[in-house]
Order: sequence, then structure tokens, then C-alpha cells
Amino acid sequence: KAVRGQAIYSAWNTMSRVDVYPQKGSRRIVIDAGTAATTIPGLGGGVRRYLGEHSKDSEYPSGIAYIGKAKPRLLIIGSGGGEQVLNGLHYGSASIEAVEINPIITDLVFTRMNDFCGGLFRQPEVRLVTEEGRSFVRRSRERYDAIIAQHTISNAAVASGALSLAENYVLTREAFEDYLDHLNGDGVLYFTRPETQIARLFSTAREVFRDRNVPDIATRVFAFRMAAVSGPNAGRPAFSAGFLLKKSPWTGAELEGIESLLGRGVSGGLRPEILYSPDAPHTGTVYSDLATGGDLPAVYAASAAMLEPATDDRPFFNQHARWSSIGWGTFADVFRQGKMGRYALEDLPVAEITLIVLLVQVTIVAAVLILFPLGRWAGPGLAVPGHGLCLAYFAALGLGFILIEIALLQRFTLFLGQPVYTLAAILASLLIFTGVGSALAERFGADPARALVRTIPALLGVLLLTAAASPLVFRAALALALPWRLAIAVAMAAPLGVLLGIPFPLGLRVAASRSAALVPWAWGINGFFTVIGSVCALILGMAFGFRVVLGIAGACYALAYVSIALAARRI
Repeated sequence: KAVRGQAIYSAWNTMSRVDVYPQKGSRRIVIDAGTAATTIPGLGGGVRRYLGEHSKDSEYPSGIAYIGKAKPRLLIIGSGGGEQVLNGLHYGSASIEAVEINPIITDLVFTRMNDFCGGLFRQPEVRLVTEEGRSFVRRSRERYDAIIAQHTISNAAVASGALSLAENYVLTREAFEDYLDHLNGDGVLYFTRPETQIARLFSTAREVFRDRNVPDIATRVFAFRMAAVSGPNAGRPAFSAGFLLKKSPWTGAELEGIESLLGRGVSGGLRPEILYSPDAPHTGTVYSDLATGGDLPAVYAASAAMLEPATDDRPFFNQHARWSSIGWGTFADVFRQGKMGRYALEDLPVAEITLIVLLVQVTIVAAVLILFPLGRWAGPGLAVPGHGLCLAYFAALGLGFILIEIALLQRFTLFLGQPVYTLAAILASLLIFTGVGSALAERFGADPARALVRTIPALLGVLLLTAAASPLVFRAALALALPWRLAIAVAMAAPLGVLLGIPFPLGLRVAASRSAALVPWAWGINGFFTVIGSVCALILGMAFGFRVVLGIAGACYALAYVSIALAARRI
């Protein structure tokens, strides 16, 4: 909904800008000018008074996760302004753990606007935690009757150009494993997402249960959508749809209760429609095929959309279009959103198109600002015999280094919980320790080529060890406090950083020994491939996963090894 008027509070942090606007009976928290929003309910008379006055209310579909549960224990991922917390109290929850990643929002609801929301987050049943949801779940030792994440979705990464999409770690296949491990025997997962993403939740659940030797999920899933009755969004995939996964099969009474809540007609211009139910599976739909089909790869291949589950290695859950499906018409659709605004972002490959456009832009800018000046004023460097091997070496270093950096940043985000910690720990560590490595390179004597032939294999070995060991270390150490995890992250990055800092200065010495004219080309080619490699790393990560990105980085350093070995023979 559009928010008008003057913000009554605004704040920035490393995640986003947060503005608060007054609304009738509530306050609206708007994140990054509208990429996401949440509502603080106005409960000035106190939470208990409000609950007493509204004890018979059943605001569908908020009660779906509580069907058949008395005094449930809840985990809310992305508690925001507190609407889901209030709903949990309304349905008699014995305990509610509310997890919100943004400290500005937790400060608003717990301190600054605590009186406005009637002390909602200070109720004895409620515990508010400032944490990334997936990281919190992995460390928790609690068991819950329901884990809820209602539209914890933001396009802020796309809007800002950051393109990290780190929030998608809460919807990977490994995340589902963590959630199921923290649910009681008849516990429920309840997620609301855009309709275009519901099918991937089905496939994720199907694969997780298959790995647990449960052959199908047909009796354990339920899905619905809130379809627009009229207006420009009528007939389009719904912006809001719900997915429920029960650890045990649904009972007839539970399904009857869910369908009763959804069958209360139109509200706010939206009409609930069932997409899948065990007693009405909608045979022939993608949901039925994913829940009951015998050949999942065939179901995936038959769809134009991306149905395979997101994983911790490839955590781009919002990616629902295959790269092979993107054509010129896709570009036109993305840039011709018209008046659809946010709704258009939900069923179009905005991130993919943004990355492609960004790659073209940075390639052109880097060529104009780096390659053109080199060709204009440092042309004699290309006349040096064997210059191709030297340039290949520095190109491989530039591309390989940035691929490693981006892959490590993505991998450590889950371990450290928030992207800002990852940037502070991993990026800073790599920069510091590569500096240490560059300083150590001065001690390698008068034969830099021979030193490189020994150093690069050692680098490849440490890279392989880091890639193999990091998932094991993450799983073993994730329960530790943040300072310890930061220390572990720095310790893991340090040896690789030192070795990454050695090849470039030694390579410069090799290039200078051939001809001083090669040195500016070495700097320029290295910088050019570093610039374009940062975007390539994200594209490759989305397409193949970050293990493949690390593998390609290793291949780059292997190419650098071959290039410098051949160049050394010609000196």
C-alpha cells in the first residue's frame, strides 16, 4: 500500500534506510523507500486489553499455522513490526521467539515505540532477538510447534545494486533441514511468498523428505494464494501466497479448519484460492506434480521456471527464471514495468537482467578507462616478445582473485549471520593478509619465476582445503558466540590471503625483467579482469553455485601457473 505524508522517524544503518509513517490505528515501517514494509499495530491501551476485546476475532489466514494446536511454541523469522507476534498471542501461544535481523526495527518496537504498540514485545511469552533467522535456528536448541516467516522478502539488494540476495539462506534445502530438526512431531512450517515462488517450496520440501526416506509429501503440504479480485493485478500471479508443510500428515480436522479460515470470502480486494490440498490435490498442476510425481528431474525439465531447490551453495531462491529463457523480450518486460511497480518485480527476472546489464556497463567503462589509455599511450608494451603469456598471467590473477573473494563473502555470510559482519571480517582480512603476502614476496630472492612455480601450487592446495573444510567448520562452530565465529573466519581467511598476495608482485618482477613497457599492461589487464570478474562471479554463482566459482578461480590460477612457467623458459 502507498504511504503518504511526512515520516515521523527515519534512520540509516549498514542494511537499509528505515522510515516510519503514521497510519490509522497503526504505524507503517517502510524499508529503502518501499522495497519492503511492515506494520506496528497501535495498541496504546495495552496488549492484554486489546486481546480481551478481540478474543473472538479470526483474521484469516493468520491462524492457519495454529490449527489443532493448544498453547503452541512459536518461532517467527522476520518479526518486523509485530503483527505475527500479536497473532501468536491471540491464538494462545505459550512462547514466541521473534527474530528480526534489522536492529533499527528491533529498537523501534522494543524501545522507541514500545508504548504505541502496548508493550507487545515485552510480554512474558515473547523474546525478541536481533539476528539473522537461519543462523539463529541453527544455533537454537528449542523445539517449536510452528515456524513462521510471513513475507520476509525484500528487493533492497536489487534496488541498491548490491545484488547479494543473502536473505535467501532462510529458504535453502539445508534451511528446511534445520527447520524440521527444530519442529515437534506435528510441527508446521508456514511461509508466505509471491505465488511464483511457491513451487520451489514444494520441490525443496519434496527433496528434503526424500533424503529422510519419506517418499512423498502429498499428505504434508498445503498451498493457497490471495488472488486480486479486480484492478491491474487481477489475473496475474498473486503477490501473496501461502505454503504450509507439516512434519506429519495433515488430519482431516486440520484440513477442514484451514479451509474454513480460507473460505470466508473476499477481504481487502483479495480472494483466497487453494492451490494444493491433500484432499483436493489439483491434479495436473505443478504443485501436484511436485508433491506426487515419481520423476522429479522430469518435472523440473518440463517447466520453463526454475523449480530446483535453492541450496546454501546456490542460495538464490528468488531466481525463478532459467538463464536459457532470457531473451530480448525479457529485457523489454523488465524495463517496461509501467504502473506495476513492486508487483512486476515478483514474476520477472530483475536480478538476472540487472546483472547482465551491469556486466555490459562495467565492461564498456573498464575498456574505456583502462584498455583504451593503455593502447593509446603504452602501445610499445605489446611489441615485447612473449607479451601474450605475461598478459594471460595477470588476467588470470585478476579474475581468479575476485572470484575467490566473492565466493568467500557469500559462503561466510551464513556463518557470521549478517552481511556487514562478513564484509568487515572477510574482506578486511583478505586485504590485510594479501598485503602481508605482497610484503613477503620481497624475500623470495632474485628468481621470482621459480618462486611463483612453487607458490601457486601451494595456493591451489590451500584453496582446495578451504573449500572442502569450510562447510564442516561452519556446522561445528555455528553455535559459538559471534566474537569466536569472527575469530574463526579471520583464521580461515588468513593463510589463503597471504598466498593470494604473493603472485602479483612476483609477476610484476618477471614482467619488468622482460621489459618495463609490460608493467603498465600488467596493472591494467589485472584491473580490467578484476572489475568485470566481480559481476561474473555473481552470474556464475547463480547459474552453477559458488563451489563452481571456486573451481573456476582455481582454474584461473592454474592458467597463471602455466603462463608464468612458459614465460620463465623464454627469459
